Amino acid sequence: MRKNSNDAFWVTHDGIQPRLSDGEGAERPMLALALHGMGWIDVEIRAETVALKLDPAAVKDVVLVNAEVTLRTRAAGRRVWVHFDDGDLAETAVCFFDPSAALRHIRATIEKTHDDRADAALHRLLAGQYPSASDDLSLRPAAPVPMRPVSGTENALPMDDMERSLVAAGQFAERLRFAEWVDDTGRHRRHLDDSLPHDEADMVLFALHSLGWAAIERPWIMGGSALDSVTPSRVVVDPHGLEAGALGRLMALCEPWDASGAAITLAWWDGRSWQHEAGTGEQLAGRLNHLVDTKQNAWFPSTVQSVAMDPSDFQRRHHLGEDHAFVKALNIWGAHGGQLREGGELLSAMKKAGIFNHRTKLIEADENSEFRIMDYADGGYRIWADRDHLVGRRLTEVPDRQLGERVQSDLLTVLRKDEPLVHGCQGIVRTGDGPVSYRWSRLTLPFRRRKDRRPTNLITVITVDEATPVAR
Repeated sequence: MRKNSNDAFWVTHDGIQPRLSDGEGAERPMLALALHGMGWIDVEIRAETVALKLDPAAVKDVVLVNAEVTLRTRAAGRRVWVHFDDGDLAETAVCFFDPSAALRHIRATIEKTHDDRADAALHRLLAGQYPSASDDLSLRPAAPVPMRPVSGTENALPMDDMERSLVAAGQFAERLRFAEWVDDTGRHRRHLDDSLPHDEADMVLFALHSLGWAAIERPWIMGGSALDSVTPSRVVVDPHGLEAGALGRLMALCEPWDASGAAITLAWWDGRSWQHEAGTGEQLAGRLNHLVDTKQNAWFPSTVQSVAMDPSDFQRRHHLGEDHAFVKALNIWGAHGGQLREGGELLSAMKKAGIFNHRTKLIEADENSEFRIMDYADGGYRIWADRDHLVGRRLTEVPDRQLGERVQSDLLTVLRKDEPLVHGCQGIVRTGDGPVSYRWSRLTLPFRRRKDRRPTNLITVITVDEATPVAR
């Protein structure tokens, strides 16, 4: 498209005006304002076709009359493409063989749209509220509270509470599909699917929890402009996994945002739900530093969601038989009194029973409670590389570092309780072949050597319930 040329222009209330924006790059907000705010029609005349772009909820009848006159004189003999853009980034296009048929279709579409949608849509855009496929109240942000330090907790949630929490998190993530992003290097990403396979809710949560990115919500018509030029309505982070590059960029942006005097909502994941707080740019900077310090040093990066439960409860809930790997492993563990002897009888019994046919690891904790992988079987799921790549490494040194840290946090819970636990887990894992969505259950058994008072070794047995590659 060429700007300021006689083949590309806007049809306005007063007639024809040269096109001032083709909607690319930093000029996108100007075209958005023309279509959704002013109700104009963008026209581009090509060799054999003419393209019209308009918002059926905003365009006015006088603009359509001007478009009809213009097409009659300038689009004769050309096919007409009509692009409907209602402001939610879901653009649709229909082709017609003559301008009259195209205009009839436009008018029919407008008749199906309520007259008051134009003003309401503009007000939502200016307020930074993104249109969505649903006006479900569950997708609206919670009212923010004043910013204050909040201490984290580690208490496990019952499964039903965790499931409700995950549903709420997914609903919140739907809103962020239209957000802008600061990636782990501090780079501004206009759209999530510019760099990731898609922008659905699961990929939003993957970017926040696993990649350590930050989401920026601003008025839609300002999208694409420099981040320091327009104060956001909301910043969204998971402080457990926020990468240093993203944090540094946010800290640098807080100064110009503070100068505007506007209030900013900070939404952050506390491990169970999204918390909302409001404050100035200066307060935002201090709060981000506090959250990252407390969460990353005192708790886990929330790469995946997991919830701990008693193995017997898990067995009853899922009706596990005696031939299930978890049940067999528990029976062997109990028969040997949870002790590792020099002869290796317990490990031999585990392998003979087929436990190492599943994704299974023998892990040893050092004096700093760092876990090292001593033995490993992939169970048919080669997530990163071969066995030799993992054996001897710390959990925090696996290719998906934040997943390793999350698993380490779960295993520390088992050591402290000194009894078996099952963790139900789900999330997107960064594999050697790209992001893959997994649901799995992990049984962890603590072991002690005869001379030790506390367990220093663990065996984890994983059953994978679902594995779905995230395709572009």
